[in-house]
Amino acid sequence: MRNALKRILPLLLALTLLLAAAPLAGAAITFDETAAGTLADLGIVSGGAEAWLSGGAMTREEAAVLLVKTSGAAPLPASECGFADVSEDAKGYIATAAALGLCAGQPDGTFAGARAVCCKDFCTMLLRMLGYDDRAGDFTWGAAPAFAASLGLGEGDTAQFTRADAAQLLYAALLTRTKAGPKLIERLCASGAITREAILKTPLAAYADCLKPVYTAEEIFERCSAAVICITSYSTEEDLADGMPHSTSSGFFIDSEGTALICYHQLENCRVMRAKTADGREYSVDSVLWYDSLRDLAVIKLEKTCLDGRTVRAFPYIPVGDSDALSPGLRVYAIGGPLSLWYSISEGIVSSQGRLDMADPDYPVLQFTADISSGSSGGPLITCHGEAAGVVMAYYPSGNGLYLAVPINYATGASFFASPMTPAEVYEIEQAKNAASTIWVSDPELTLRVGETKRVEVNFDCPSSVAISYGLDSYGVVDCRWGEYDSKFSAPLFIPAVGEGEATITVYYANDTGSDSEATIHVTVVEELWVVQ
Repeated sequence: MRNALKRILPLLLALTLLLAAAPLAGAAITFDETAAGTLADLGIVSGGAEAWLSGGAMTREEAAVLLVKTSGAAPLPASECGFADVSEDAKGYIATAAALGLCAGQPDGTFAGARAVCCKDFCTMLLRMLGYDDRAGDFTWGAAPAFAASLGLGEGDTAQFTRADAAQLLYAALLTRTKAGPKLIERLCASGAITREAILKTPLAAYADCLKPVYTAEEIFERCSAAVICITSYSTEEDLADGMPHSTSSGFFIDSEGTALICYHQLENCRVMRAKTADGREYSVDSVLWYDSLRDLAVIKLEKTCLDGRTVRAFPYIPVGDSDALSPGLRVYAIGGPLSLWYSISEGIVSSQGRLDMADPDYPVLQFTADISSGSSGGPLITCHGEAAGVVMAYYPSGNGLYLAVPINYATGASFFASPMTPAEVYEIEQAKNAASTIWVSDPELTLRVGETKRVEVNFDCPSSVAISYGLDSYGVVDCRWGEYDSKFSAPLFIPAVGEGEATITVYYANDTGSDSEATIHVTVVEELWVVQ
């Protein structure tokens, strides 16, 4: 028995490995509405996803038209259609379908366009569109659904073929390699049948750049590292003279004239800034062209003459990409100075293209896994195409691989100031705004029953990065906990009543952010709240 078990276990293991290596067949890869909506955005179906999905059984005529549109082929003149039993609008597409060998007429010379299409028919036409040939023995009509499923298309044969089935098959087909090699969506992009603008509206946005070259990590470093700059910030001129920096961080050039991107928080508490380029030259940062304290982004410019009087003809720079063309799974790279280890490169993927940070729900950020640390802020997040798609901003110290970057499209749409400012001028302006900032609450007076919880909105108007905290004078009466931010300037504070008595909650700016402004909430907790009739 023991020897038999030894023989069985390797067989079971081998079977498990074979199943794990098999294509992901027999499963829908997205929701029906998403699949149909994507086809609508790409111009393959008309009338919108909901209307199209509810259109009833699909006919052979509709299926042929749909597959020709998906193939990217142009319709032939209607006069070339050899079938009289199809609608006038469909004749050009039916002629193209026949010319491409996607489908043929019936023995009686008709097309049978009004007949409902079955799964075997549709899969046969779909596989032919992808370059497979049943007439050459690639598959058979009867086994077409199973062969399609083996490629990751659909769930095999279905007793009743629906528009939802067609949408799922076509959505998966876009992501499937044709028999010739390229994915269908890549072939459509290359031919111009699908525009970049149309793809950006869909969940397939990452394919908007599929025609661009893809570089290795070594090539990314070779092409992009020289454009990264080392930023050193000083609180005062005296600190500069004493060699006492406030912080070190990163930045990068986006054109040859010295325009560079950094995070706004690199300017906070900084009156003097220096930048060192990859060739060792040091420059004074005297021009802030634009900044947005809420989006944590700033544009600076270096003059071409460095501090020792040498000049440079042109600065190396990283081409600006399109952060809207990112999607989860895309390979990205970060180059910067984590912990002052300058020109370190790390590799990862995009985790989320539009992550809503709890403290900044109005400003979606990029989440990625390429390792960063303190000092990486302001460095470029670079796609595998060698383009800057984001500005490295922050990380979650309590998590693993949870890193954030500001989408670069925020900067590409920026309108620069009429006159550049120095870091010291930015500091004075923002300090004045912070000093004038206030905090207020929606309900300064509360009466609660024991066991009742009240949500109070805490509002604040500090324009910079802030920390909001609270103080409680009686923990036996109420407790407090923060909820997720409603906006950049509003957060809910939940107040559970735990015992009879009175308590005062003071809400204030913490960690030297904002002003000395504070708001109070006076809470009275009773055992039972009597209502006088």
